[in-house]
Amino acid sequence: MAEPLPVDDPNLQLARTRFQRIQLLWAALAAGMAILTWFTIGSSYPVAGLPWLISALLLSIMPQPALLALAAILWALSMTYLIPGMAAIFGPDPISQILGASAVEVFGRAAVRLVLAVAAWTHFMQYRLLYGTVRATGLPDGHRPIPALVPNWTNQLGLATAVLGLLTVVLGLVTVAQQAGNLYVVQIGYAGAILAIGLGIGVAFSPTDRRPAALTGVVLGFVGFLLVVAVPSVVFI
Repeated sequence: MAEPLPVDDPNLQLARTRFQRIQLLWAALAAGMAILTWFTIGSSYPVAGLPWLISALLLSIMPQPALLALAAILWALSMTYLIPGMAAIFGPDPISQILGASAVEVFGRAAVRLVLAVAAWTHFMQYRLLYGTVRATGLPDGHRPIPALVPNWTNQLGLATAVLGLLTVVLGLVTVAQQAGNLYVVQIGYAGAILAIGLGIGVAFSPTDRRPAALTGVVLGFVGFLLVVAVPSVVFI
C-alpha cells in the first residue's frame, strides 16, 4: 500500500477548514428552524423544535462528518410536517405559518427540503473521507490513503444510536398503550427516531467498529418512527 498523504498537506488542510465551515452552516440552519418552530408554534407544541435544537448543538460542538448525515435525515423527515393531518400530532409547519400553506407553496417547501437533504448528504459522502481511508479496501492502484484529519467518535455515536433507537421504540409502545393520549410522548419519540435514524446512517457509512449497533439503532428508530406517526394519527387526526 502506498504511503498515506502527510497530515499537513495543503489540500487536506483546506478540506478540513471547509468541513468545519460547512458543519457550522448546517448547525445554523438547524438552530434557525428550532427558533422559528418555537416562535410560531411553541406555545402549543413546546417540544416540536427538539430535534432541530439537539442537531444544532451536536453540529456545533462535535467535529464529526457523520453528523452531516443527521442533517440530511433531519431535513428529509421534516417533510412529515407537510403531510395532511400530521399537524395535529407534531404541530403545523412553522414556515407555512409565516408564508402560507397553499398547495403550490407546500410543494415548493417540500422541494426545498429535499434539495437541502440531498446537499447535506452530498457533503457527508464527501467529508467522511476526513476520518481517513487507511482502513479502506479496494482503493485504486497508486492511490495514497488519506490520514485521519478529524477525531473519529463513531464508536461512541454508534452505541448512542442503539440506545436512542431502543428508547424510541419504548416511547412508541407507551404511545400505543396510552392510545396516543400524550402528545409530549409522541413528539419526544419523534425526535428520538430522527436522531437514531440520522446518527445511525451516518455511523454506518463511516469507518467504525460499531456498525452493527448503528444499524440496529436505525431499524429501531424506523420502528419507533412508525409507532409514533402511524398509531397516533388514528386518534389525533
